[in-house]
Amino acid sequence: MLTDIVRRTIRKYQMLESGAGVLIGVSGGADSVALMLALKELRYEVEAVHVEHGIRGKDSELDMEYVRKLCGDVGIPLVTERIDAPAMAAEMGLSLEETARRMRYRIFDRYAEGRPIAVAHNLGDMAETMIWNLARGSGIAGMGSIPPVRGRIIRPLLETPRSEIESYLTARGIEWRQDETNADESITRNRIRHTVMPALKVLNPKAEQHIAMACMDLRESERFLAQLTDDALAQMFRVSGEEAVLYLENWDAQDEYMKRRILRSVIAALPGIRISGEDAALKDISRVHVEELAALCTNACGKMVYLPRDLRAVRQEDSVRFYREGAEIEWDGPLFNAAWKDKEEEPVIINHDGIYEVGGLRFECTFTVWEGGAVPQKMFTKWLRYDTITGYLCLRSRRSGDRLVIGSAGQTKKLKSELIDRKIPKAIRNRIPLVALDDHILWIVGQRISRDARVQPGDKCVRISLLEN
Repeated sequence: MLTDIVRRTIRKYQMLESGAGVLIGVSGGADSVALMLALKELRYEVEAVHVEHGIRGKDSELDMEYVRKLCGDVGIPLVTERIDAPAMAAEMGLSLEETARRMRYRIFDRYAEGRPIAVAHNLGDMAETMIWNLARGSGIAGMGSIPPVRGRIIRPLLETPRSEIESYLTARGIEWRQDETNADESITRNRIRHTVMPALKVLNPKAEQHIAMACMDLRESERFLAQLTDDALAQMFRVSGEEAVLYLENWDAQDEYMKRRILRSVIAALPGIRISGEDAALKDISRVHVEELAALCTNACGKMVYLPRDLRAVRQEDSVRFYREGAEIEWDGPLFNAAWKDKEEEPVIINHDGIYEVGGLRFECTFTVWEGGAVPQKMFTKWLRYDTITGYLCLRSRRSGDRLVIGSAGQTKKLKSELIDRKIPKAIRNRIPLVALDDHILWIVGQRISRDARVQPGDKCVRISLLEN
């Protein structure tokens, strides 16, 4: 029986407390009418809201009159609103359907006054949405289809078949309004409902239920994976103002699928990516952008990816930095706080284990031998090979003629060019501490190391770590 299914769904997803107040969007169709009556029968404090969208002329007016009479007959309070959805769609530059949906939910939210808002999506809607999202190329989240709860929006009919809804109303002698646009197969959802679903039911009469069950499983999978993704982001990703940084210290340890999830979540969190106050979807972002970012995470420093809405991603030694085109990048953190008097600051020679201070920064240095294994990818700690290079090891600011080795054949690059390619503002280039041997830069602290400074098993090396003050 419909009320039993609704009761189980409400309890399963903890939608409503016993006897709680709830606002219901009622169009006059079978689904919303059955939902309203079932919740009243289950002794919830029900109020209805009906929105006349200005789309279907006389039929739309008759829908409103029907809902008014029904609510009056059964003693349910009703509020109504009229909008001009076609005019609003033209003004907003959105489709008529999307505009109507957005405005409808805004109205629901205004009248809810903190109460849950019940809408009447049913089990068939869930299956149809899953098929449509699958056809569009959605991932797990999209194939999870319609969530039973999203914020204050609840869907108590989501596990109820349409046949149960119609049987419930018929048994009570209640008619409902039919929207003639539901027969228009130029609308994708209607084509799925009238063509695809019947074909699947020929293969298996329970196809709709089985698809809906798959949606539920996928939602649980998505919830589990989302927690793993959030845990990874908490360790790897930081947002400050209009700038964001993804640190790659543990990137190689991530599963390839998790890498794509992390990157999508990073994009979603970037300043300016979301449509403010409207959508949690990744607008204008495709798989192509995610794949480009994945490649950037393994590319050489200085490479860049262009994202929608004038956002840019730049590869650095141990991170990917995101910023908006035309905005001045905020470079903060300890590595840019060195109080050099000028770029010819006297170097501090490193020749024994200990703590060295330079430019107001403190470095811990330890001489050792690299025994092998994966070299930890830390932003402010490096192991640098030094035994095959002549000269004295030192900490200093930049000088004219500084270079670093960037190729396996010994190709070098000017330090100035490297800093320019990394988009580091000219005003702070002199403040970046360097580990050097003569004019050979072993490490641009917080950025990249020279290829000649990479350690191999058995190499003598020095471990240098920037300490927090």
